[in-house]
Amino acid sequence: AGLTLPRALPTAPPERLNLYVGPEGGWAGDELDWLQAHGAVEVSLGRRILRTETAGLAALAIVMATYELA
Repeated sequence: AGLTLPRALPTAPPERLNLYVGPEGGWAGDELDWLQAHGAVEVSLGRRILRTETAGLAALAIVMATYELA
């Protein structure tokens, strides 16, 4: 739930974009705290749970399509 990647991207200039894909077991609380303290915004790829390898590729495809980087 929460903010999805496609909805979050228009607010982020592509030159300031970093993608961090969480581990399959989820981020630890202190890891999330650190990321958020450094400006990261937690987003979702939707209701499906993807493996780490697939989530990274899916996120990159969304970014490329949004910014027409293909």
